[in-house]
Amino acid sequence: MTEYALAAFGILALSGALSLLSYDSGRAEKAALAIICLFTLLSPVAEAAYSFDPGEIVDKITIPDIDTESGYDRVIEDAFADGIASAVADKFLINKENIRIRLYNFDSKNMSAGSIRVILSGRAALADSIAIEKYLDSLSLGDCEVEIEIG
Repeated sequence: MTEYALAAFGILALSGALSLLSYDSGRAEKAALAIICLFTLLSPVAEAAYSFDPGEIVDKITIPDIDTESGYDRVIEDAFADGIASAVADKFLINKENIRIRLYNFDSKNMSAGSIRVILSGRAALADSIAIEKYLDSLSLGDCEVEIEIG
């Protein structure tokens, strides 16, 4: 990088000196010097852009494994359950506070559960539980079971 900066400084200094020598001459000489300077300064940049391979950068990216003992697994499980509750609330126009989600055999790597239990209470107990069960089964998140809690 320092070689490039020194070369750029040298070319610009030489161009400035030649421009001073051709002070009374026409503009063609100054335009030629400007073109030479631009070519000299931009050729390494163009070469770097031509040889750029985004695949090398993508190959260097690593996704860290989730340490289940660090507490992240519980946070992911809670977020997954919250997402299911939000999806059911939005789809069936139910108040989200009346929906509880229980996950069994949750797999944080595949973002799925062995079984999902949806508990509807309050006004949500009047919702179509069979349609909710079919909707969640169509998402392939795990086997779904919907319960209605009264009282």
